[in-house]
Amino acid sequence: MKKRKLFIDALRGFALVNMILYHGLYDIVYIFHQNITWYQGKPGYLWQQSIAMTFIIVSGFTRHLSKKPVKDGITIFLWGFLLTLITTIFMPDQKILFGILSFLGLAILISWLFEKYLNRIEPIAGLFLSLFLFISTKEIQRGSLFFDKIHLPQEIYEIPGLFVLGFPDIHFSSTDYFPVFPWIFLFTAGYYLGKMYKKKKITLPNIPKKEDILTFIGQNSLKVYLLHQPILYLLLTGIFTVLKNYR
Repeated sequence: MKKRKLFIDALRGFALVNMILYHGLYDIVYIFHQNITWYQGKPGYLWQQSIAMTFIIVSGFTRHLSKKPVKDGITIFLWGFLLTLITTIFMPDQKILFGILSFLGLAILISWLFEKYLNRIEPIAGLFLSLFLFISTKEIQRGSLFFDKIHLPQEIYEIPGLFVLGFPDIHFSSTDYFPVFPWIFLFTAGYYLGKMYKKKKITLPNIPKKEDILTFIGQNSLKVYLLHQPILYLLLTGIFTVLKNYR
């Protein structure tokens, strides 16, 4: 358990460090209006996706190890809702509607609600089925499924509130958006990886050997996530104010 905890915490910590760097560049580009071509292109998108995928898979992996999934899910979801309120009121141009925290909170609750059905599927089959469904529904926000073979009725995307499921209307806007579909399938992929580990069908690297800065960040990921953006914003505001006055 200790080996697993250190590796998973370090992986989560590494993803969070990347997220802090990514959000710092986001602020520089979209709030302080500096041009960074690679960040605004495909490399930046792939970086962002890799960070989110790591978080979601790790959360799925550790989900069935939680002794209080309902409490955990509600707590994380409420923090996500609070971020929605704060950004909508004070930063409407940068508002967050159903971001990563809202999704993770709801995903934990969904996995708890359907846990007996999830556990009826063999972990290896569940892993591959989850990955297939994730890839097949990746373009659901753009109206298609199964590698653009099935096109969904546009009317679905005109129903208020369905952005939570992955059906945003043309006026929907959010700086951080992780709907239930397709991301719930990546969460269940992590869940089945965790089941495979628990049944000793897979092993994890025995690294790090002891607690370090990454494991510390990983162990306090929610606190770090909630605090990093205000700190980044204040820090960058100070830096750009000094640079402006210097010029």
